[in-house]
Amino acid sequence: MKTPISTNLSRIFEKGKSIFKRNGWLTIATIITMFLSILVFTGVLIMNYTSNRFIASLKDKIDISIYFKPSIEESEILSVQEQLGKIEGVVKTEYISRDKALEFFKQRYGHNETLLKALNEIGENPLSASVNIKIKNVKDYDKILTYIETAVFKDKLVNINFTENRDLLNKTTNLINGLRIGSLIITAVLTLVAIIVAFNTIRIAIYSMREEINIMKLVGATNWFVRGPFVLAGCFYGIIAAILSSICYIPLILTVGRKIDIFLGNVSITKYFFSNILILLLAQIAFGIIIGVVSAIFAVAKYLNGKVNE
Repeated sequence: MKTPISTNLSRIFEKGKSIFKRNGWLTIATIITMFLSILVFTGVLIMNYTSNRFIASLKDKIDISIYFKPSIEESEILSVQEQLGKIEGVVKTEYISRDKALEFFKQRYGHNETLLKALNEIGENPLSASVNIKIKNVKDYDKILTYIETAVFKDKLVNINFTENRDLLNKTTNLINGLRIGSLIITAVLTLVAIIVAFNTIRIAIYSMREEINIMKLVGATNWFVRGPFVLAGCFYGIIAAILSSICYIPLILTVGRKIDIFLGNVSITKYFFSNILILLLAQIAFGIIIGVVSAIFAVAKYLNGKVNE
């Protein structure tokens, strides 16, 4: 008569709990190693969100500003603006008149009495009218600049301003890509260490239960029935490590995260974390379970293949 599936599952669950509790300090070491791996893994997820949003906000500031000679009529500038708006890669163009430029200047430097005094002494508006060109992709810079520098209206310009935002974006993108690669390497190394530690912890549990396992095999237990409790113990390691990691991140985000929010401006790590805390927890648990299950499967397979010395 076959044993009911529910009974088998219950036995596997109870045996899994027993294995989890049996190894004492090794269990703690395994959980700590997994915890560190999951901690860095979660940091990578948060950093990916933050860096993507930050780069997106910088891309929104990608622009080229062209400044016209004071003698150029507004109708001519609007005609140039229309031409620029038709270029592939240009998102939008904005005309800023000399009066509007002066208004922006006073708003920005209104606290600087020296500048305002010098402006009044000039007696007239020294600022140029301009067209601000928003670009979809930083790769379109050179193409658009080439168009402007070879256009028939080039002699109407006094200045082309474009390098600051492009250089900032390139430097930021390179820095973030470097951080991503470094974080992924650290995550991979810690994950490998966690798998090795969990693997050895489970091997010790297998060794201490080798007689019981041999009896189970003699009475017809399947490989999966033998493997089940150890896989379950691996899951327990991963789940506990994931929960500890999630708990650890809460005070970290509330302190360090809020300071980073101030620095980044319109990108909020704190809002992202607490809005997606359940998804992040599930991702952590899934990552922890994968580490535990992989470790357990390899450890039991090594024993079942007769490679563990008794």
